[in-house]
Amino acid sequence: IDDLAVAEGNDILHRLVQELLRRLRRLRQWLLTGVVEVDLRCDIVELEAAIVPWIAQQHPWTMSWSNVLDYMPPGKFHQLAQMCSIQGDTV
Repeated sequence: IDDLAVAEGNDILHRLVQELLRRLRRLRQWLLTGVVEVDLRCDIVELEAAIVPWIAQQHPWTMSWSNVLDYMPPGKFHQLAQMCSIQGDTV
């Protein structure tokens, strides 16, 4: 991104938009060719939720928890995180 500001004849906003469009086209191509798959689910992730074993079965490499810790005690969160990564391949 640092090189976007030094482009000749274009302002940084134009260059950022062009870079975003390039990346979106690349992602679109990955989706169309099956390199990337998107599976959107809306569910509450808590200890007894049916989605927890499903998450573990996906063998997640990483997980983003956002602000989950704001809504549960650390010990309960740790237990939930362990259940979601029970396969042992989550960093």
